Amino acid sequence: MSAWTTVDLQAGYWTTEKGPGWLSGMEFTLNAVNVFNHDPPFVDSEWGYDVYNVQALGRVVSLDVKKRW
Repeated sequence: MSAWTTVDLQAGYWTTEKGPGWLSGMEFTLNAVNVFNHDPPFVDSEWGYDVYNVQALGRVVSLDVKKRW
């Protein structure tokens, strides 16, 4: 099996907890998994790739928003 290296990124921003308005105490996190959308190497199995170590979805981007009360 050939090597498979991906790039994952995460960036976050937090607002102060003691501020005016509804944006106080907020946390925003942007996540990107497999940024360059590289396909996994072929593995001679039922699925064609290593199902235990590879995410089948390819590139995944998500945004998390949390609020502290």
